[in-house]
Amino acid sequence: MNTHSSSAVSSSNWAIRVLPLALGMFAIGSEGLVIAGILPDVARGLNVSISAAGQLVTIFALAYALLGPFLTALATRFPIRRVLLGALIIFAVGNVLAALAPSYGLMVVIRILAAIGAASFQGVASAAGVALAPLDKQGRALALVWSGLTVALVAGVPLGTFIAGLASWRITFAVVAALAALAALGIVVLVPELARPPIVTVPMFGRLMRRSALLAILVTTLFAIAGEFVAYTYIAPLVTLLTPGSEPFLALILLGFGIAGVIGNALGGTSADRFGANRTIVVSLVFLLGAMLLLWGLNFVAVSVVTIILAALAATVWGVTGWSFVTPLQSQLLTTAPEQVSVTLALNNSALNLGTALGGAVGGLIVSSHVGFLPLSGSIFIALGLLLHQLVVGHRRPSLSPSASFRTTSVTPEGEKIEQPGR
Repeated sequence: MNTHSSSAVSSSNWAIRVLPLALGMFAIGSEGLVIAGILPDVARGLNVSISAAGQLVTIFALAYALLGPFLTALATRFPIRRVLLGALIIFAVGNVLAALAPSYGLMVVIRILAAIGAASFQGVASAAGVALAPLDKQGRALALVWSGLTVALVAGVPLGTFIAGLASWRITFAVVAALAALAALGIVVLVPELARPPIVTVPMFGRLMRRSALLAILVTTLFAIAGEFVAYTYIAPLVTLLTPGSEPFLALILLGFGIAGVIGNALGGTSADRFGANRTIVVSLVFLLGAMLLLWGLNFVAVSVVTIILAALAATVWGVTGWSFVTPLQSQLLTTAPEQVSVTLALNNSALNLGTALGGAVGGLIVSSHVGFLPLSGSIFIALGLLLHQLVVGHRRPSLSPSASFRTTSVTPEGEKIEQPGR
């Protein structure tokens, strides 16, 4: 069975058809990260502590992580276009409700609803992007889909923080809902009907989790991301502590962090190709650990021009290294299970979001007592991830070529076996 729509493959405007998918990823990426920048406003608006408001990040990420594999398996039972539209509608409704939420308890339920939409969309957006492009353009299509998350890091998060400073945090959620609705409209207009993806079942996830190297990579990802999000979830009060914080200043810091993240993402892939995935992971995590320790050390020095410069330097290193280890880890992950790429990447998404949830939960316990100790706690998680990775995975040699790791054999609903590119 051919997973491509013939009209999509032969079309010369495939990039235009993929743009709504990138916009959807931009909306989801902006919403998932921006709450860290508007946390004090959300806390005041819902009459809760900053620690409690931070758990909204944890709840979203935890719901995504736990429900993601089940939603990925469920989504393969329906046409891709229908799943994309349904997911964006759920996500948009969740953000409209977030903008109107009168209480913290209701906001918790709303965050779970938004996570269901986000996980359902991201689980099939890559497959849709590949299916819309000709065979020789699939890599570019995949990069275009995921560029939405990169742009969210650079533009969406600081813009959302800036909007909250000018108007209200509720307007930020409303803007995200509008972006999701616009992406859904783009899918209606531009994306044709696509064949169903190969069937994925829940037991596939359990079988892969029995592989020690794969499990170690997933836990490394979880610990490293947790180390980042212990501090990132509460970056607003952290920046206020270490610098003369204000809404515009925080937006500027987040913009710089986002630009550094884009650079780090590019460097991670390039470095892995040139120097090897393992070396890139080690160097990235070591420098990330150093940046966290520097931010912690600044707690013991009075705020001055020098400390502000050092804080900005640490944030830049954090932005670069915090993204440069993700691609090499994903590359190593794919070599452990090249026959089930889509399932492996779904597990990777769950590990990323479990790390986000764990970081937010631990950060919530710390921020109430001393904001400045957030980076120290993050550095402990990062060190544990680095140690685990080197003990279990660091000595392994790649089992296959990079190109081979991006192909997998799956079974269609009709029982036909096909080989397809990985996501």
